[in-house]
Amino acid sequence: MIRAKLVYALLLGILVLFFILYRGALSVQLLILALLFPLLLRIVLLIQKLCISVWLLETEPTALKGEPFSWIVQIRNRFPIPASHAKLDLEYRNSMSGKTQRLSMSVPVLGCNTEQLTLTFQAITCGEMRLTLRSLTVYDPFHLFSDRIRLRASRSVTVMPTVPEQSVWEPGMPQAEDASEYSKHKPGDDPSEIFDFHIYREGDMISRIHWKLSSKLDDLMVKEFSLPLAGQYLLFPDYRLVGQQPASSVLLDAACSAAAQIAAYMISQRLPVSMLMHPDDSGEPTVFPLHQDADFTEAMRALFACTPAKEDHFEAMVSLLTQMQTEGCIDLPVLFIPALTSEQAALLAELPRPEKLTVFAILTQDDDSLPSALPYQLISLPARVLLPEWEHPCLQGSVSIPEGGVIPL
Repeated sequence: MIRAKLVYALLLGILVLFFILYRGALSVQLLILALLFPLLLRIVLLIQKLCISVWLLETEPTALKGEPFSWIVQIRNRFPIPASHAKLDLEYRNSMSGKTQRLSMSVPVLGCNTEQLTLTFQAITCGEMRLTLRSLTVYDPFHLFSDRIRLRASRSVTVMPTVPEQSVWEPGMPQAEDASEYSKHKPGDDPSEIFDFHIYREGDMISRIHWKLSSKLDDLMVKEFSLPLAGQYLLFPDYRLVGQQPASSVLLDAACSAAAQIAAYMISQRLPVSMLMHPDDSGEPTVFPLHQDADFTEAMRALFACTPAKEDHFEAMVSLLTQMQTEGCIDLPVLFIPALTSEQAALLAELPRPEKLTVFAILTQDDDSLPSALPYQLISLPARVLLPEWEHPCLQGSVSIPEGGVIPL
């Protein structure tokens, strides 16, 4: 813009000199036109600013980590004169890293038209990716003036962790002798409750034949006993930063990926499982029952919408587990911790019922400081290769014109 103004000032100086040296109608007309032309450009730019609107279209609310997903920006210009040059300022943020990155791109704005700008991202870690449009700056054709349209449009996409096919841990159905609830999907060996009946098959125990029912149906009917449920598994991702970025985000991503893997296995096996969230502003923890994959997706969206807790939040998490175990709210807690120290391992050993606890911990190296014998089950997950500081995560863009043309940025 500065160069364009300098060129126009030079042109205006030449016309003034021409007016002084050559008195006549032509020199006067050229000078008046040169003086009025910037005013005309300014008026047209103001009208154009009022006729342009920008917003974000609805897209898929979730995406998988490592796979591309898109946001679509729609720009409508109701003014017949196009803006040959416009600059769109936006920012995007991953909730897990907490780092906001800004981006500016040049886009054409056609006259009396609606255009779509497709922004394709590929996230390195899971979390909530939020895109916010900040402003659209339009320029006149000669770049003498500019006007900024302030925007506040925002959309978010929950990037879900990928789930490997093979589970790192295969839990069994919780059982107890005095259970008040029984499985509705699997039979068991508790003779106090009947799960179902089936026609006698070779190998069935004679003692399980229901003789009264068999006499009515003219077939030997065998009783299937019920499977008692002593409680349920409670998944508790330790959504807490454990160091400097980006290493902290990578470790936290590994812990959430392990939670996703175990949750997918439990849901597929119809095991009773829920997911525990850190307490909200009211101080009450939130528990999400997981009956199907959609329930887990909703729980992860709520988790990623929160800001990861500080590194010293571990003691508060252990206090919450202690309270819930004391009150009998949970039976089989499963923790997913991005990093575990010897002090934290000792705190977990002091829980009221540590033998019921299972801990998945991402260990960056062989740590001899951890106790050799623990009252709970500790499953070590291998650390991922720590990635260097990244800039824009595989950002691509294109402007799609309704007439069919595509202008790459």
